[in-house]
Amino acid sequence: MHPKKKIDDLLELVEDGIFAVYGVVTGIIGGEEWWYLACKCHKAVIPDSVAYYCNSCVKHIFQVVPRYVWFILLESML
Repeated sequence: MHPKKKIDDLLELVEDGIFAVYGVVTGIIGGEEWWYLACKCHKAVIPDSVAYYCNSCVKHIFQVVPRYVWFILLESML
């Protein structure tokens, strides 16, 4: 089980970790792209003529997957 933390506690952490965050979504922040085309490594790809290029894998990719990014407002439940 991952340690429970309040959202405010996570903002103060200096170490990396995996935490379970429980809360209520109170809003969605707009203004950013909500999706991008990605390589199987989950990194964004760059269109390159008939293929895509992944800077992370350092190779051309022919099969991409849309990945979604949501920026949300979350109210802590703890």
